[in-house]
Amino acid sequence: MYIVEAIVRPEKTNAVIAALVDFGYKGEFILSEVTGQRQNLENTTIRNYRGHKFIKNTMKIKNKIELTINNEDLDNIINIIRNNAKTGEFGDGKIFVYDTVDRFSENNKDKNNDSFAEPVNSEREKLLRELRINLPDDDYVDSLLEEAFKPDGRELRDLEKIAIDKLNNDLFGLLKEQDILLDYKVDIEVDYNDGKYYYNCNIILIPKKTFGFIKKGININSIRNKSKNILNSINGNAEHTISIIVY
Repeated sequence: MYIVEAIVRPEKTNAVIAALVDFGYKGEFILSEVTGQRQNLENTTIRNYRGHKFIKNTMKIKNKIELTINNEDLDNIINIIRNNAKTGEFGDGKIFVYDTVDRFSENNKDKNNDSFAEPVNSEREKLLRELRINLPDDDYVDSLLEEAFKPDGRELRDLEKIAIDKLNNDLFGLLKEQDILLDYKVDIEVDYNDGKYYYNCNIILIPKKTFGFIKKGININSIRNKSKNILNSINGNAEHTISIIVY
């Protein structure tokens, strides 16, 4: 058997795990966040100050996926990880493969599947110590999974853009076309905490006026409810705070 460690970009973690499950991998995943750096121009920042040069190496955050596989699955597992973690850019990650030791017991073999008994404790513990692997409890695994699936800053910014575009197309753009609004502005910030998304939406409305008077009335509560419904259609696992100002 082999132990495979894959260092991948955080945004590619879900795709790699999903592909492994689709392939038929039924073992356990150990997920952890790792950081590292490499001396290259991509992650090196150079600043000059009063004739002195300062060099700062930016630490890169990646996710590490660990799994134990049978010998015959090694090539397929490596190809699946490589194909689903690849972006074509520098720094996609690395794959490490280690030999491991397993003892098979005919008495413990499951008649309905190909699972086998655990290795002898002493050898198993020795191997885990050598590889510096700690077996986590259920709470620790849950926390690792939560951290692994936590969106990064770029994903949150993408959600903000999707929400703004949706409100522009489905609500405020239409109100402007209907000659109700002279102009408007929508600003949204998306945060993520404890498995939930939080949308903070600030809306500025400038109604159409004739001779200094608002041409058509604006129902603030109706606009707030429609905005919330649109945001819910994008992400149902979210709380929304909507502030509307009318000039």
